[in-house]
Amino acid sequence: QHQLQQHQLQHQQRDRTEILSVDDNPVNQMVVESLLEPVGYRVIKCMGAAEALSHLASCGRMPALVLLDANTTEMGGVECCREIRKQFASSILPVIMTSTHSKVASVVAAIHAGSNDYVVKPFQRADLVQRIGRHLREHTSPLSTPHGAASAEHHEHEKFVGS
Repeated sequence: QHQLQQHQLQHQQRDRTEILSVDDNPVNQMVVESLLEPVGYRVIKCMGAAEALSHLASCGRMPALVLLDANTTEMGGVECCREIRKQFASSILPVIMTSTHSKVASVVAAIHAGSNDYVVKPFQRADLVQRIGRHLREHTSPLSTPHGAASAEHHEHEKFVGS
């Protein structure tokens, strides 16, 4: 029975929509995982831009979306986004840049580098889930939205609007 449960869990994880989270801060990675996994996304964590670019170049299954910290240390998020855009159009692989900075110049730099969106930390679950869902609907097939994520997104939106 344990092997059957393990097999079912592995199958569910394979079928979940993958979000590539790029952030060199382990606490930020844990926050992203705790916000997204309960609503049906599988979070693939890369601890920096170089690791993310290597993952994208060698992965057998492209993630549905990239959450990219603007302030990764070895290569900035803006430069990493430019590198991603050399290989993947924004219509194929959406990138949401994340940062603690809300300055207009930071947002403009991210968008000019090819980011589809910009979210300021700390994240609000409803906002993050809604933005990810919107980009997945705009840029990927309906099969890319995880089972239950649309209803979770709606539920989070209702909680957010209702408060």
